[in-house]
Amino acid sequence: MELNEFLVWLTAGGSVIAWSWIMEQVPWFQSLSASAKKWVQLGGSVLIAVGALAVTMYVPKETLELIAPWFKLIAGLFGVIFVNQIAHAYDPNRK
Repeated sequence: MELNEFLVWLTAGGSVIAWSWIMEQVPWFQSLSASAKKWVQLGGSVLIAVGALAVTMYVPKETLELIAPWFKLIAGLFGVIFVNQIAHAYDPNRK
């Protein structure tokens, strides 16, 4: 995925998915009440979406082009690590 596509995805609702995944990794979030979780989810999702929109609107295209290779590297590594974790979780030979 390209950096610009990722930013558009975040502004189009991907922020909810991204923030939810992040919060599921945070132990204190799990201890919150259902109501508190909803507010944390709403606030974090809005902040990510607004931040992504601000980047697309105010960061010069030249700067985004300079950042793009670094984004591809990190996104690629994240994808491989994520798939690796899934493979280990469902490995029938793992005890």
